[in-house]
Amino acid sequence: MLKNKPDITNHKVIDDLNALAWSINREDSYKSIALASKALEDSEKSEYLFGIACAKKTLSACYVWNSRNDESANLCFQAISLFQALNDKKNEADAHYILGSNFFYLSDYDTSLKYYQTCLSLSTEIDYKFGIADGLNGIGTVLYTLDQNEEALNSLTKSKTICEEYNLNEILIKVLDGLGETHINLQEYDVAIKYYTDCIKIIDELTGNLRVRAFALDGLGRAYTGKNDYEKALSKFNESLIIRKKIDFKFGVATTLKNIGILYIKKADYQNAIINLTEVYDICKKINNKEGIFQASEKLAELFEFINEPAKALKFYKIFHNTKEDVRNFKTVQLLKSLDFQNKVIKSQSDKIILEEKAKELQNFSESLILMSEIGQKIISSLSVATIVNTVYKNVNELMDATGFGIGIFKEEENAIIYPLVIEGDERFENLKFNLEETNRLTAICFNESRQIIINDFDKDISNFIKENTEPKAGKFGVSAMYLPLFYKDSVLGVMTVQSFKKNAYSNYHINIFKNLATYTAIAIENAKMYEEQEFKIIERTKELIISKEQIERTYVNNKKLSEIGKEITSNLNLGKIFKKLHFSINEIMEADCFGVRIYKPELNAIEYKYDIERNVLSDRNEIIPLTDDNNYSVWCLKNKTDIFLNDNEKEFKKYVNEIRVVSGDMPSSLLFTPLC
Repeated sequence: MLKNKPDITNHKVIDDLNALAWSINREDSYKSIALASKALEDSEKSEYLFGIACAKKTLSACYVWNSRNDESANLCFQAISLFQALNDKKNEADAHYILGSNFFYLSDYDTSLKYYQTCLSLSTEIDYKFGIADGLNGIGTVLYTLDQNEEALNSLTKSKTICEEYNLNEILIKVLDGLGETHINLQEYDVAIKYYTDCIKIIDELTGNLRVRAFALDGLGRAYTGKNDYEKALSKFNESLIIRKKIDFKFGVATTLKNIGILYIKKADYQNAIINLTEVYDICKKINNKEGIFQASEKLAELFEFINEPAKALKFYKIFHNTKEDVRNFKTVQLLKSLDFQNKVIKSQSDKIILEEKAKELQNFSESLILMSEIGQKIISSLSVATIVNTVYKNVNELMDATGFGIGIFKEEENAIIYPLVIEGDERFENLKFNLEETNRLTAICFNESRQIIINDFDKDISNFIKENTEPKAGKFGVSAMYLPLFYKDSVLGVMTVQSFKKNAYSNYHINIFKNLATYTAIAIENAKMYEEQEFKIIERTKELIISKEQIERTYVNNKKLSEIGKEITSNLNLGKIFKKLHFSINEIMEADCFGVRIYKPELNAIEYKYDIERNVLSDRNEIIPLTDDNNYSVWCLKNKTDIFLNDNEKEFKKYVNEIRVVSGDMPSSLLFTPLC
């Protein structure tokens, strides 16, 4: 057991070493780790408890910034135990702030908030202003991340007041950046610009912190983008980009390039948007940033679809959907880490019964999360609704009693939910349809009201949802049942239900499991729809390209033919021979049941019908049509010096004449006249 030995002469040296390491833990975490490790080594040799606790606190903070979350948590819990033994509430408050940050970066916001609040409570108890300001800033950060912006403003504004009163600039720059973020959430861009500008001013005058300066500049870029002031936005983004490249902050470089890409999308400059987002995608692949790959591929897919490049759009849609599952798995792992850390906290409790119960609950939930992740991967990889239903049903029984199961898809054109397959024990029911006007049906209530329905005793609970019970469409009502709406973004795609013939079959544990499965299922259905749409677009685009190719080839052949006709005509002085050659050649290019060349006779102020062929028979009549006959197509064509084109003579003739007149032969259905000018 280590003991404090106040007579050790090097305590002052260790304290100075710890103080220096703590002061630079954010700006230079690697140097801070080296100093704190040295302080820890010396403290353990001299059995100096306070030195050990402070060194572990600093190492814990550094490991948060380096994403070594489990090591950070372990050291932090050890430091807290030592500070409690030493009755050092100030340092204990700092350690709780570090825990809050650790869980924040694990996306476990509830736990993060709890530790930030503990930091605030301990600091308030001893009037520790730095800890009060830091705790309020941490709470505000969680709140604006959860889009609880009014509450965030309240917390951050209190922190700002304390920072300004006590000259706590190290915290103030974080608070000002947080206030900027909150006002961006509220779309109050001018206010956000003021806070970011103030943040940069303090950094430049006092701290010189390049990392935070780059964050603030990036925030300014997003604020100016929100104001549609694209020139200023691009300027700020570029300043941030220069700093982030200089300090080799690749994640930050990708973030700023993504924001530049979004700016170009707003400007409708899609080529520049693609250039920047492609660079984001490439960087994120190199640093294995799944979230960045996920976001960039989604935007690139949408852009390529918009500019009508379906093959590239499909490529990035596939990457987007595959990476979406990777991101989800990563977040599951993060949550498991969070649960594991909390389990360590539980182990410090004296009540063994509480420890065992909570540890067992955490273990069960952790195992279920892992299993759900595996099942989710199978579900999301399915690209047809039928496969999705079978995959979910096949696996759901591993997690709960699912004697009855079905997934209903919303069909807008029918205003109904269609269950392609409902399974009840050994029975299968196909294509069950529930009209959404049937408000006495649980499926319709679940979908129309976006409402989860949990029944654990049908006879007792059903009156909570419907007034008048109706017979089931097929099979029997389950004694216990869950109905969940399938949400994707802001849309409800359908309904998923599971049923048991036992009372009280579903606990909160099962509800949470089923919610997770519903999330996977909704993603899979949307994936399948988008995949089918993209496949269809590629097929249609391919058809268009084939048709276009055929048209080009046909045009080339026709142009070549026309050139040959032109050479023959211009070398021939006999009008009769020219006419016959024209008819023969035109017939090769298009259908010409009736063909004629009419000659304008200025001396007669008339048109002569001399060269006419109908159904390969040369007319021997010689008709003269006066130019006063405005209901004659040839007259109209000559007078207006304009083509006549009709695909349905009887319906379209009034574009040119008041009535149809046929000089000779049958009435044609389609006609083409062109003046020989």
